[in-house]
Amino acid sequence: MGVLPNVYPGYQSVTDPKMREKFEKAWGAKLSDKVGIALTRIPEWVIHEKDPVKRIHAYYIFGEDPGQSDPDLE
Repeated sequence: MGVLPNVYPGYQSVTDPKMREKFEKAWGAKLSDKVGIALTRIPEWVIHEKDPVKRIHAYYIFGEDPGQSDPDLE
């Protein structure tokens, strides 16, 4: 789910090659060694990112109201 963009389950770092290899094997997927985007930065990527490859075109929020919980609503 990407709940925390810098760790895998159990708070295991995405930048640790051994942890990444462990989860690639378990999940049968190739994983990036880059830290993901923090929740509070998502609106910036949706609205302002000009590169269509990097831009987030949609995202689904549940269990939170960013308008009340995140800083810099505008």
